[in-house]
Amino acid sequence: IAGGPKSPWNKGASYVFVEILEKQKLITKPSVEDRDGLREAFLVRLKLLHKFWLEDKKMAEDSNDSRLSTGRWQRKNTVSCHKFLFHQRREVILTFESLQPYLKVFDELGVAGMSSDEEDPGMSKPRVQYIVKGTRWRAALVKNFVRPIDYVHLEGRCSVDGEKFSFTRGSPPRLRVDNNNQSSNSKYVVGLPSNFYDATW
Repeated sequence: IAGGPKSPWNKGASYVFVEILEKQKLITKPSVEDRDGLREAFLVRLKLLHKFWLEDKKMAEDSNDSRLSTGRWQRKNTVSCHKFLFHQRREVILTFESLQPYLKVFDELGVAGMSSDEEDPGMSKPRVQYIVKGTRWRAALVKNFVRPIDYVHLEGRCSVDGEKFSFTRGSPPRLRVDNNNQSSNSKYVVGLPSNFYDATW
């Protein structure tokens, strides 16, 4: 990942990737064009992973900042939650063409602009849900923008087989309940449009 998406090592790995697909019979008799397309798709995915790696590296460098400039990361004990939520929402925006005009402003909001959460003590495992801890500085319109994106993600993870309801393969989605609780954290993102900030903050 650190070497870049089209480093000699990763280019070689793209050939191995296609060979594994064939050996595992995940693809059948690919043409030359198919092989080229699969290798290119592999490198495109590596490019995205490389971008995330650079963002994580930048986040570590900014861990001691008390105020963050636009697009920089905020280090918290719950940073994994912030980062996961950011990339989950970003993936939804990238999936739907109608949402893509909002990608730039969402990226400006960044990981630091995501709300945190904490496990609901009233729930017993394996049923787990989380209580949202909102950011004091963020205007309600930001929450009203990101919340439907969360609903789209949840809908995409739902699976119904007759009367049986379940989630698609993988880890179950993080179920978050908003009780209008506020985080005590005083850090915030600077340089955003003025209407991103709560007028009473």
